[in-house]
Order: sequence, then C-alpha cells, then structure tokens
Amino acid sequence: WDKKFRKVEIQTSWILIDDKKLDLLERVWVKTISISLSSLDSKENTEISGIKHNLAFDIEKLTNKIKDRGFNLRLSFNLNSSYHKEFENWVEEFFKKCESLWADQIVFRELYSSWEWKIDEWIEANKFDEALLRKIKRFIKNNGRVLWRLPFGQLLYSINSKISTLVDDDCMNSKWFSNVQKYSIIRPNGKLYSHWDDEGSLIF
Repeated sequence: WDKKFRKVEIQTSWILIDDKKLDLLERVWVKTISISLSSLDSKENTEISGIKHNLAFDIEKLTNKIKDRGFNLRLSFNLNSSYHKEFENWVEEFFKKCESLWADQIVFRELYSSWEWKIDEWIEANKFDEALLRKIKRFIKNNGRVLWRLPFGQLLYSINSKISTLVDDDCMNSKWFSNVQKYSIIRPNGKLYSHWDDEGSLIF
C-alpha cells in the first residue's frame, strides 16, 4: 500500500504548531490539517478561543503556509454570534473569503452546551442566529452539488466545484443512528467517550 494514498487528518486550534511540527506531520504522512476557528478575524479568534497572545496567529498567513507545504486545508467554523457582524451579504462573502484563504474544505459546526464546562456559559450567551444557519443551508443547497451522505447522516456538498462543504448541525450525534462512531472525546476526567453529553458513552 503506497504511503502517498494514506488518509490521515489532524484537527487543531494551531496552538504550539510550528515549522518543525509541520515537518513531522509531513514525515508521518498527514495529508489534511483542519483548523478550528471561532472567527475569521485573527484578533477576535484569539480572544474567543482563549489563546494566549504570545501564541496568537494570523489566519491568512497560516493558511498560506499550510497550502505552500502541500497539505489539504479544512476550516472548521465554531458558529457563534461573532460571525453575524462580519459581512453585510454574509454567506456569499464568507465563501469568497474562504476561497481567498485557499480552503479545500469547510465545516460549519453548530455549538452545544453540556453545562459541565466553563465555556458552556459563553456558548449560551453567544448563540449563532438560527435564521443565518438556515441561510447557509439554502446557499449550499442552491450553489452546491451533493457529493455523498456521510455515515453519520449529513450531506457533503461541493460549492462551485471548488470547496467541499458540510453543515454539522448535529454535534451531539443525536439525529441519526449510525454504525460509525463519529467522535472520540477526552473529557476533563481523563476518560474517553463517544458522545459529548452522555456519561454512559464511556469507551475506556
């Protein structure tokens, strides 16, 4: 089995990832880097994500570096109220911005609170506008081509034959039954679970 066909992905908020670690990721055949973002504004993303200022990064410089190194780039957007004010024609301009960042893939992730972590209070206070989520879905449906349905239910689209796009509006994995495990979640107690909000989903 030729190594170049291996499918390995790493998802990160990009903290502490530098050129040396990128070299390592190349050596172990990571092909896709998925960056979790809470805003397309670098300064605001730093604040919302709780990133220390000495570890802050410029989103545009980062995405250019990832693409220059030959990785596939996925942008995973944690939907919150910060996106409401970024664009007047929000959805259309958002996709244009993602194209300018050389994104190969986009995931819109609706956030849920479990009322167990400190961040849950912030999530509840900064809910994403449901009307905008519906607008995103309409735009994707009207401008996209269905590629396939993923094992956990959602449809994957190609937008303008350029960017594959997914709306993950079932972060808790409760709407669909699937034989495929969607998540492996390490909770604050150091144990591994398959669901964000269910202690009965303990794996080990």
